[in-house]
Amino acid sequence: MGGRFEIRTMDPVPNETLRSCGFQDPLFEEDWEFSWERLSNVARCITSKHAARVTFRELNAASFIERDR
Repeated sequence: MGGRFEIRTMDPVPNETLRSCGFQDPLFEEDWEFSWERLSNVARCITSKHAARVTFRELNAASFIERDR
């Protein structure tokens, strides 16, 4: 936006963790249906694993789209 880019890096989640958390890749699953509840459950499962690094912004912090306004 405005000639600025945000780059985020992440370590890939191991396939074993994805399988144990019930993750389904929507690009490969024909019967996949969008569900916030399901995605939230999978995210909580992944981030609860040992050595998972979880970061977040404070609720009153500007999102990337709101910065530099």
